[in-house]
Amino acid sequence: GSSLSVSQQIESNLSRLLALIESERALASILLDRRVSLDPPMERRVDRFYDSLCNLTRSALQEGIDLGLIRHCDTDLTAHFIVGGLKEVFHRRVLGTQPAARAEERLNELFRLILQAIGTDRAALAKPVTRRR
Repeated sequence: GSSLSVSQQIESNLSRLLALIESERALASILLDRRVSLDPPMERRVDRFYDSLCNLTRSALQEGIDLGLIRHCDTDLTAHFIVGGLKEVFHRRVLGTQPAARAEERLNELFRLILQAIGTDRAALAKPVTRRR
């Protein structure tokens, strides 16, 4: 289990993702900048990466629904929406069009928008949770 609330866990994960992108800018630019031409095998690897990211997000959404923290939604569409939003914020950071502090601010705002759209209960999201496995 974790002593952090769902909100704190997500915010922490987003901060770690941003830090990873900052530390691995060359790799991040390959993953994020579709203007970069990749050979077909690499293109398939990048597509599989995003498919797995959407699958993880879809699973997390379903877990949130099962815990009553997220309202019922089309988890496939919502997962793609979330991953697309994250990609855009990270892409702007990698391109250098957005300072790191602004990127973190935008990630947090994206998170708040998503929670407002699909969250069921702000109080529940603020409580520490123990994952069921």
